[in-house]
Amino acid sequence: MWGGDTSWSAPPPEDDLWQFSADGSGGGSWVKQAPASPSSFSKLLRVTWGASTASNDAGFYLGGQLGPGTDSAIPEGGPWSVSGIVSFNITTGVWANSTSAPLGGTGRNVGGALQFIPSFGPNGLLLFMGGRFASSSALLSFVDFDVINMYDPVAKSWYAQDATGEMPSPRVNSCTVGVQGPNKTYEIFLYGGNDEKVAYGDVYVLSVPGFFWSKANHTQSSGRWSHTCAVAGKRQMISVGGLNQSLETNTWYAGVDQITRGIGVFDLTALEWSDKYDANADGYQSPDIVKNWYASGKQSTVQWASDEVRALFNHSTGSQGAKPSSTPAAPTPAAPAPTGSHHTNSGAIAGGVVGGVILLLCIGALIWLLQRQRRRKHSSLDQPPKSTAPVLASKPEMESWERNMLDGVPRSELDAVDRRRLGPYELQHSPSARRS
Repeated sequence: MWGGDTSWSAPPPEDDLWQFSADGSGGGSWVKQAPASPSSFSKLLRVTWGASTASNDAGFYLGGQLGPGTDSAIPEGGPWSVSGIVSFNITTGVWANSTSAPLGGTGRNVGGALQFIPSFGPNGLLLFMGGRFASSSALLSFVDFDVINMYDPVAKSWYAQDATGEMPSPRVNSCTVGVQGPNKTYEIFLYGGNDEKVAYGDVYVLSVPGFFWSKANHTQSSGRWSHTCAVAGKRQMISVGGLNQSLETNTWYAGVDQITRGIGVFDLTALEWSDKYDANADGYQSPDIVKNWYASGKQSTVQWASDEVRALFNHSTGSQGAKPSSTPAAPTPAAPAPTGSHHTNSGAIAGGVVGGVILLLCIGALIWLLQRQRRRKHSSLDQPPKSTAPVLASKPEMESWERNMLDGVPRSELDAVDRRRLGPYELQHSPSARRS
């Protein structure tokens, strides 16, 4: 666990990375995890309201903002938006930072969602959606859901692909989970969020490689944002905590949660909420609305942004599982044995003689091959044996974290054009602290 913000202007804790280990009986313990490179870790500025996700061996955090409640190096002022994708290698303990400049031209985003999909691209892909573009000290336009930005964390390459269907309205602070479909699809479920006027309680599904959005018919009675979601069991999403009022009311911290104990259970296949968790639920199946889309052949209508993007999602998808590429031929029936003949067949005698000659030739060739193999084996005793160990392709090492600060404000690393730039909402303060 890393990052976050303190409440009620309390001072932030020490910059530590915490690990929770479950004991398998409903409990567990927290321990501090020492960084592999303390000097690099000490230069990290802890942030909040960013987008985070994890793969099997790494954690990722994109964007967000910092202020006095997130890091002790910022005693006052803020918040200020930051750029970059911070990554943590769970195996080696190494931290790194990569540019996120393609996002809105500044590389900064606040309140977005990030999901790792392992089944597409050579290294898996990070899919980014939602939130707001930002400059160092201003929130800009909301990010629409009609374009899905993707990032290869090993090749450090950015891609973008248009999406279609019934998509969410622009929002921040949603939660997402991802599930591998049984028919070579991957579904991302997005729940809740707010647009700083309305808090949402709806659930949407993005399915790839179709890149189409669908909306679940079942909606929570109250909106929710700044909550956390996770997949539990085989097909259920668990939502924990969050706020259920609009930002405009200024009473979102005082309301009574309409979900018991703040824990919601959503069936990802049936697309409906439940008041209990089913430990014996069947395995995940793509929702009917997703299966019907692929079954109707709409995958062929996807307008790929480029051949490069198409290649990342180049395997075929079927609605009812993979189909054989060809139908095996039926076996040829054997010719019936001749009947009603009692005299000797001269053709069969000639065939037997020829067959015997061929058999003798085969035996002679076999003996010659065995003798030749023995000679080669004997001559190779003086040679060192060749290694049979597999050759493993090494991934490029993660680059070390280098803080990019100008006048105390994190700056983007590349310039680009923001195609959705709106008038900024300027914040009141300017930076007043740096970390050395």
